[in-house]
Amino acid sequence: MSISLNKFLSYKQLSGAVALALCLGSCEQQQAEPVSVAGMPPMQAASYYLNAKPSTKAAIEQLDPQTITRMDVLDDQQAATYAQDASVRRVVAVRTK
Repeated sequence: MSISLNKFLSYKQLSGAVALALCLGSCEQQQAEPVSVAGMPPMQAASYYLNAKPSTKAAIEQLDPQTITRMDVLDDQQAATYAQDASVRRVVAVRTK
């Protein structure tokens, strides 16, 4: 029996869950396989910010978890406002000590 995820999760809930899984999964140093959910648009790559400055995913992954004080995943209008760029749809913002 197959169950369609889009009946149970909204796009924002799913993208938040995926972001959390990516953040938690990076500690294990394993590469996750891309996930495709029928009926949902493909997820755009995130823009990364470290202490309010543009950064890269690689730089974020190299951080000592003990130095991270806050991590926010922003979507849509919040992401565009944070990045000051209307074309940005997703932002991962990390603050360190």
